[in-house]
Amino acid sequence: MTAQLAEGTRGRQRARRLSIKSKVLLPVAVVLMAGFAVYACFSLDAVERYVYGRTDRSAATFASVAERSLRLAMVQGDPAPVFRLLREISKLPDVQRIRVVNYEGKAWMSAGRPFRSNTPEVALLRREAARTGNTVGRMGPDWVYRAVRPIQGGPRCVSCHEDRPYLGYLEVDLRASETHRQLALSRQRLLLTGGATLLLVGLALLVTLHVLVSSPLSHLRAAMKRVENGDLSARASISSGDELEDLGRSFNHMVEEIEAKNQLLIRSAKLASIGLLAAGVAHEINNPVATISMSAERLLEMETCPAKRKFLQAVVEESDRVAGIVGELLSLEPRGSATMGPCNLDAAVRKALAGLARDAERNGVRVQLDLRLQGCQVRGQEDHLAQAFANMIDNAIRAMPNGGDLKIAGRCEGGAAVVEIADTGTGIAPEHLDKVFDPFFTTREVGDGYGLGLSVTHKIVEEHGGNISVTSGPGGTTFTVRLPVGEDGVNGGQADPHPAG
Repeated sequence: MTAQLAEGTRGRQRARRLSIKSKVLLPVAVVLMAGFAVYACFSLDAVERYVYGRTDRSAATFASVAERSLRLAMVQGDPAPVFRLLREISKLPDVQRIRVVNYEGKAWMSAGRPFRSNTPEVALLRREAARTGNTVGRMGPDWVYRAVRPIQGGPRCVSCHEDRPYLGYLEVDLRASETHRQLALSRQRLLLTGGATLLLVGLALLVTLHVLVSSPLSHLRAAMKRVENGDLSARASISSGDELEDLGRSFNHMVEEIEAKNQLLIRSAKLASIGLLAAGVAHEINNPVATISMSAERLLEMETCPAKRKFLQAVVEESDRVAGIVGELLSLEPRGSATMGPCNLDAAVRKALAGLARDAERNGVRVQLDLRLQGCQVRGQEDHLAQAFANMIDNAIRAMPNGGDLKIAGRCEGGAAVVEIADTGTGIAPEHLDKVFDPFFTTREVGDGYGLGLSVTHKIVEEHGGNISVTSGPGGTTFTVRLPVGEDGVNGGQADPHPAG
């Protein structure tokens, strides 16, 4: 029941959890929409101001010209021509109606669409004339732009109209339906353009996030899931050229380190198991094998029959072979570190080579020494290190049955002693490289070795706090051993006084 509740809680948490795309898109969408709303408001206001301002200037110019013409005609005492002109102007498509009202509120002239009343309120006209700018409003189904201008009085008007500041008012109503329609169309276009722009920006951002963020993270998450399930061969293939690629590279490096440590643990477990097995049964096997071998040798000395001697010789050889296998198994048994002390790595390499010089000569192998290990000491056991180097040199000689070059180089660098053993033999197949240090792994024919030499070498190098690696190709194989320099060692080396083998 508790597990079900926990699983349900995790399910609800996953349902509430937002993806990276959502976390990025939502704020960006809000910011874009808010920015577009502000931009639309300012743009529409600017367009409206521009359009109405242009209409206002046109209406003001027309009203001003008409007012001055009318005032001049009234001063001359004959406003009839101006009234006729205004009636003709009222027939224009953009003019809805024109009216001239005196200071008492009576209409002197009216043309175009009829007004509601022929006696408008003078106070209302005065307020409209005093207003800054003009007004836009609806008149039935049409939009109308209304302008009211006072007809100024003057010294010549006193005789007829007394001393009045205004002789009357000029009312002009211009049709604004087309202007209003253009503004509505501009709003619609702006909204459609803005919406399409927001949609395109959102799609572009979505695709960009998917390609540059979501997809690499999905690859990384899939690789992590495989590693979580135990597949250490999984790698994150990310080539985005940014921090995500660095993250993928770090993940791959981490998995490689885990895989290497895992292989090391597996190999160590194998060696430990074999060592325990060897320690447990070595004496039980050695004693009977020694008895069989000694008895067979004794009988071989006494026997004169060729057929029987052949069988006895086979018994002796196979007994020696079993003894050799047991000896190599015993070499896998854990060794204590109490006897380790300063040892000369140069001497260990030379000792290993000296024991195999005849085999190298027999196979036609040319040995080149480039040891710069004079005075470069490590802590360990010289005999064990010599055995490790001997195993690698023996493998190199066996890989060149028809002759070749064997180069052994040594140097001190970075607080470690480095020894490289390179041959020009047949090389190791790529699928075998990760198995060469496994116990009992060999590609030789049956009876030609037991596949324990490199396992022993690997174990000895590890016991000395070092590491060993191998590279191979069509041109040969190279083993590289790195050992930490001991307290009495130096971080550097001198040239070998005998560079050639």
